[in-house]
Amino acid sequence: MSNNTHVTRDSLTTTLPPMRAIQAFEAMVRLGSVAEAAAELGVTSGAVSQQLRNIERDLNARLLEREGRSLSLTSWGRICYEQVRTAFEEVRRGQQRLAVARTNAASSSAHRCPWPTGCKNRS
Repeated sequence: MSNNTHVTRDSLTTTLPPMRAIQAFEAMVRLGSVAEAAAELGVTSGAVSQQLRNIERDLNARLLEREGRSLSLTSWGRICYEQVRTAFEEVRRGQQRLAVARTNAASSSAHRCPWPTGCKNRS
């Protein structure tokens, strides 16, 4: 896998890499450390490293430059991370909207009378 990998239409896959690999990649880049990504994901550093190798294999592109224990994004890695980051931000926004909708629904239903005949003389 080189940084100069030629991508043809036939080499594009229609299946996504495993979500665990995508999560490991996103967390490692966002946090800047395999160890911190592992802690956040509740796995070992070795598991995160394996997922990083898996995503590179599945995408057939080197996403990270490795120098000793240091990792940095390649040009392919920057492209991939930007897309993954945007997608994860959308998911987080969706979670926030859902939480607000649930809170609003719970507070409005808390004021409704549960009896079809009304609540005037009930204690």
